[in-house]
Amino acid sequence: MTHDVRAALIVAAFASVLPSAAGATQSTVNYNVAIGTCSKPIAVPANNKPVLIMGTQIAYGYRGEGYVTIIRYTNNNRQLLEWAGTDYNTSVARGFSNGAGEHIMWLDYTPSYVDLQSAASAHIQVCNNASNPFGTAAGYLTFFY
Repeated sequence: MTHDVRAALIVAAFASVLPSAAGATQSTVNYNVAIGTCSKPIAVPANNKPVLIMGTQIAYGYRGEGYVTIIRYTNNNRQLLEWAGTDYNTSVARGFSNGAGEHIMWLDYTPSYVDLQSAASAHIQVCNNASNPFGTAAGYLTFFY
């Protein structure tokens, strides 16, 4: 079984189980990001509560997927994102940030092209660092909380 198939099966397994969990809420946002730009900031939908983000990159040539559990902390007038999970390329995705531009996970199989990052005010953004004419980043982020 290829790495592509295994990763897709893991993400599909999470997708099939989580919506049926008691009290689980799901929301999905799409992104379409031109070369050298980032999406508008995307709010992490819950505060001080774990949120599973599953991300897919579906544009030709840069497909991939990953997931992280992320928490948006807002305590004592301080905002912070903290996450742990896995992505298609590097396997381990973990870290924290209270500012913009911190790498969270790769959404493509070629690292450094489609990057889920922290954004201002404890939001997230998708950035497209590709440098070729087929480099439009497009996909989905699904949130479970």
